[in-house]
Amino acid sequence: MSNRQVYLTLFIVLVISLATISEPVVALENRISLSQQRKDFVAARDALTNGRVETFKRMSRWLESYPLYGYLRYDYLSPRLHRTTDVEIREFILTYADSSISHRLHNKWLFNLARRKRWGTFLEEYNKGENKEKGNVKLYCYSLQARLKLKLSAKARKEIMEEINTLWLQGNSQPKDCDPVFEFWKAQGGMTEEALWKRIRLAMDNKKISLARYLSKSLNSSGRKWVEYWMRMHKRPAAMLGHSAFEKDTSITRNILKHGIKRLARIEIESAITEWQRLKKNHTFNDKEVAELDRHLALTAAYRNHPSASEWLGLLLVEDDVVTPWRIRALLANQNWSEALSRIEALPEIELSTDRWQYWHGRALHEIGVNQTDSTNVAKVKKAEKIFNKISNHRSYYGFLAADRLEKAYNFEIESVAHQEHELSQVVALPTMTRAYELYRLGFTVEARREWQFGLKSMDKRQLQLAAVLASRWGWYDRAILTVAKSEHFSDLDIRFPMAYKKQVVSSARRYRIDPAWVYGVLRQESAFMTDARSSAGALGLMQLMPGTARLTAKLLKLPMRNKYELLEADKNIRLGSGYLKHMLDKHNGHQVLATAAYNAGPHRVKKWIPKHSGMPADLWVETIPFSETRRYIKNVMAFTTIFDKRLDGKHIALSKRMPEIYSKK
Repeated sequence: MSNRQVYLTLFIVLVISLATISEPVVALENRISLSQQRKDFVAARDALTNGRVETFKRMSRWLESYPLYGYLRYDYLSPRLHRTTDVEIREFILTYADSSISHRLHNKWLFNLARRKRWGTFLEEYNKGENKEKGNVKLYCYSLQARLKLKLSAKARKEIMEEINTLWLQGNSQPKDCDPVFEFWKAQGGMTEEALWKRIRLAMDNKKISLARYLSKSLNSSGRKWVEYWMRMHKRPAAMLGHSAFEKDTSITRNILKHGIKRLARIEIESAITEWQRLKKNHTFNDKEVAELDRHLALTAAYRNHPSASEWLGLLLVEDDVVTPWRIRALLANQNWSEALSRIEALPEIELSTDRWQYWHGRALHEIGVNQTDSTNVAKVKKAEKIFNKISNHRSYYGFLAADRLEKAYNFEIESVAHQEHELSQVVALPTMTRAYELYRLGFTVEARREWQFGLKSMDKRQLQLAAVLASRWGWYDRAILTVAKSEHFSDLDIRFPMAYKKQVVSSARRYRIDPAWVYGVLRQESAFMTDARSSAGALGLMQLMPGTARLTAKLLKLPMRNKYELLEADKNIRLGSGYLKHMLDKHNGHQVLATAAYNAGPHRVKKWIPKHSGMPADLWVETIPFSETRRYIKNVMAFTTIFDKRLDGKHIALSKRMPEIYSKK
């Protein structure tokens, strides 16, 4: 075969490959140079990191045509802003305005200008359109400081004082960058005793005890004593509520007593209600305070599934979008179907039309209908079936449960994103998409996500759909899932529920004798297939395992685990996550719903939620779980499990079969 034939064959293979994965399209003669540019980009970054600046500069010149050249410029400029001209920085920001690096360098420049006290330039840049970073508290404080350096009118100075006052009245500590403006505010008489007490209350409500203690130093000895009482009330409310110091009826004592009642309610709701009834008689709480505490206690009772919760909620004079659902849940928990039906039917139309309340509307009607002996029972059952039939066409937790009640096949509502290859080519050619792809391919995942998200800002719904198709083809599943949801196209199951890591999931499920669809359901809910996912609580990886839980599970499974960062490896994470799921399943007698709840909220909490004396239908139990996050979590996992069950082998277990009655372990 001649060289010409060899190159022609390679060209055909490359074109087919491009059509398959929709990479940014480049001419054949540039393919080899693109591959080399990728290597040189990584090498140039390494050179800069290791202090070989001249090598970096030389390699950068070779990469001016490479899509990620701007990232090399960013890497070089970021630590050198103090000796870079304003003209050069502004030129960079303008040149890469369609990239996340423009925004990031602009932010770094703002901090640099503030540190160098170049207030005029800082304020000019800070106030530029969407770059005005009020969401960044540090930069906002610098902007206030910059404004104070200007010659201000009395009106402007008053406005700044009001802004600082709002900034100060927070229940959290503010950054040290805000200290200069707070000092100005104090000097102008902003820190009054009233302001101090307001912030102390915010701090105590936010459980920031150290902040409250720090603030109390600015009070007189009497004030400091009351803050000390407040902190003791926080720790030991049952003992402190009867303290003689609180017989006085002042605004301070009332605030501390309210705090104590709320703290006691967490431990013993009945005692808290009894104490509250006593205190209301002896202290002049205003109507707003009474309504606030009555609401808090009634809701806390509902969260605890207290048998009297429905009664206490019923005594509230005002309902809202939190009280009303809990009032209905309390009635459902007691299986008071008639009262629950009345409350459900009184919901606003927009609420009643949701799958959730449609399902419970049908459930209440059906329960009443099958248990009545008069002539209205048949009508109620038929009405319930009509409601179930309507929502059974939806691919959702409630839709699947409704279909089960009618013994009806599920409607998975499958509709792929329709597209032409030329449309994908147009989207993949966008500079932000090209850069995101290159970063993702090279393993710079965090920067790739930033670039991708920045690119999505300027896309319409159609472009978002096409971008989701691209991400899915590239195997970038978490971006595909997020992007297709942003486009409001929810029925492409290949994109939303990909069969990624199938070998690992099926292998681990088989090893621990659990359902692979369930493993997929948990994985999809926990991380949406983001391998390097990290939660604020410290959970890591695809199945969001806490390092401590992972170590205990690894020990139980006799699986070596050197450090927590192994949880960012897909194989290790899926195996440990599946092993922990199996442990939770065994702990809860094979009950998948309870095991799912325990995986999310912990087995100790779940134990408290299980009914003590009699069984409860699983759908009722899920609906009345105190934690909104866990309720949502279980519903999603069970629905996702059903979808993955279908995708794995074309069959599926009825959701109701996965949800047998909940009862106390004997």
